[in-house]
Amino acid sequence: PAQMRRKTSKAYADWCFDRRAQLPPEWTAVDSTSTEAKARDHLRVRFEACYPFHPATLSVFQRKWQALSQFQQTRGTLAMLAQWISWAHKDAFSKARREPLITLGSAPLDVPEFRSVVLGQLGESRLIAAIDADIAGDQAHARALDADTTGALRDIHRRVGTTTLFESSGGQVNKVAHLPELRFALGEPEVDTTSVDTAALALEDRSYFLRRVGSDGFKISHTPTMKKVVSDRRASLDEQTEIQPAMRMMIQKEFDKGAGIPRVFFPADSAAIQDSPRLTLVLADPGNEWSESGRVRNEIAEWTKQRGSSPRLYPGSLVWAVKKPGRDLREKVELWLAWRRVAAEVAEGTLGSDFDPADRADLKTKVADAGQAARDEVWGDYRYVVLSDDSAPVGLKVIDLGAGHASSGESLCGRIITALKSSALLN
Repeated sequence: PAQMRRKTSKAYADWCFDRRAQLPPEWTAVDSTSTEAKARDHLRVRFEACYPFHPATLSVFQRKWQALSQFQQTRGTLAMLAQWISWAHKDAFSKARREPLITLGSAPLDVPEFRSVVLGQLGESRLIAAIDADIAGDQAHARALDADTTGALRDIHRRVGTTTLFESSGGQVNKVAHLPELRFALGEPEVDTTSVDTAALALEDRSYFLRRVGSDGFKISHTPTMKKVVSDRRASLDEQTEIQPAMRMMIQKEFDKGAGIPRVFFPADSAAIQDSPRLTLVLADPGNEWSESGRVRNEIAEWTKQRGSSPRLYPGSLVWAVKKPGRDLREKVELWLAWRRVAAEVAEGTLGSDFDPADRADLKTKVADAGQAARDEVWGDYRYVVLSDDSAPVGLKVIDLGAGHASSGESLCGRIITALKSSALLN
């Protein structure tokens, strides 16, 4: 009805006018000779003319797609819009979210027939992998990010991804979706521009085919980003020959730094730990995680009292460092190994011709950052210090060091000794 058209158009026009500094100037530029009321009204008229579509939905084909040789401007647009309206109505009935206008973000890319029409018009069937992985597939990154979104922000990551596809897949000249364009296409009275920006950055951070371009641009293409290749390499890592040895090596390196006391790494049995009056740090294997009951606690209690079949003379000299439960360290080490492998393949020339120069230039930093994250995780994960205490349950006292991260001013051994001193367990 005309009243709904006018009311919705006014609400959107006012929203855009109030945020015109953050939106594309071609939509919101104000004639300096015009009054504010006239400018607002002019914007409302533009929204009314496109109703029930958002102006960005109709104009993207003229702004970005008309340079495509495959794009049949009128027939192509009409075929797409007809399917779009039909699915928008079905979607509104099946979901709680109902858009006042049909925006680019509402395009039903999860519907195979509609997706085929879009990719046919683009002449780029190779984009199907990008749509599945990042936007609309069952396991898409946007879907995972949207799991907790509600109300006006429901499915915001999928909508940002869909809009980016339309805004960045068109004409040969400007294959980029800029933040002002995304804000204009998806902003509405209940969604602010910062929500759109945040969703775009979060999606890019996870995506395999969506990448940053310049300071405020995003682009989806059929060539995978480095993150996709890293994910593939990570999936192919071998548990026994790569992941476990790398975890142990990283733990050993961190505990060796600035260590002032003897260390025993990952003993296979109690005989591997000397019975000596000297304070000795024993590193439990990363597979042996601390819990208040169970095998690991009982084993540590027994090995602290006994060496083989003989009672220890100096059980109080042993200090255990034990990993907290969880996969954090393993995941960080896997990521570091995967980035290293990709960097090696690029250096050898077996990989990299498809990647952005920016992606390749960033590789060294990515490897270094992944290594630092894994080292930090060693500090964070080995948080339990366990030692002999006859008055405690099962003869063990436990100190929780709390969260930690690699520090240039302190060593891991030093951190443990400081904790023992502050608990008056060491002079």
